[in-house]
Amino acid sequence: YLARAPKSVAVYKAYKAAKSLVKGRTSADPVPLHIRNAPTKLMKTIGYKEGYVYPPDNNYRRGSTEGFSFLPPNIENTHFFK
Repeated sequence: YLARAPKSVAVYKAYKAAKSLVKGRTSADPVPLHIRNAPTKLMKTIGYKEGYVYPPDNNYRRGSTEGFSFLPPNIENTHFFK
């Protein structure tokens, strides 16, 4: 169960906002390069996975993912959870 507090609908509203953003789109937005899998040397050369920090390997340290966007560039400043 995902909730912020008893009787809070904040998570529901965030989910609904994200769902309405993608509903009706005809194409997928590109995944940022730093979170793409890099199984080949070419992909690593292009920049896939560059700078990515896997949280469990970093002891889930706060700020270890600061400065990274995990959304496509055209919606990276969109905030769903308020």
